Amino acid sequence: MPVFEVTSPDGQTFEITAPEGATQEQALEFAKLKFAAAPKTERGIPESLARQVGLTARAGMEGLADTAQLVTEPLRNVTDVLVPERPGQPKSTPLGVQAAKLADWMGLPQPENKLERVVQDTSKLMAGTGGMQ
Repeated sequence: MPVFEVTSPDGQTFEITAPEGATQEQALEFAKLKFAAAPKTERGIPESLARQVGLTARAGMEGLADTAQLVTEPLRNVTDVLVPERPGQPKSTPLGVQAAKLADWMGLPQPENKLERVVQDTSKLMAGTGGMQ
């Protein structure tokens, strides 16, 4: 059986044993499929904590901004109608969108999977209702 040497995207080198008659390209495709299907390495505790703090900060910012839109959106819509459009100047954007862009600019993490998205939406709701108190 032929043995091929394959280098992964992270620089590790593996030996792939292929069936007789297999080409190096076929072995490479097999390695790509196996590498893609391999479970991702888990984060350590410090990285996980930092990620959760970042997700919490993002949820707080976006939740408060979404709640503030109860007041800012009617005002924004009125000013969009009253203020004439200027060439090269974009229309105003909702406060919630601005908060999401600010969180991206700050480098705060975004939810990566279904569970994180559900928790993020719930946290945004809690932050928003807390802002109404």
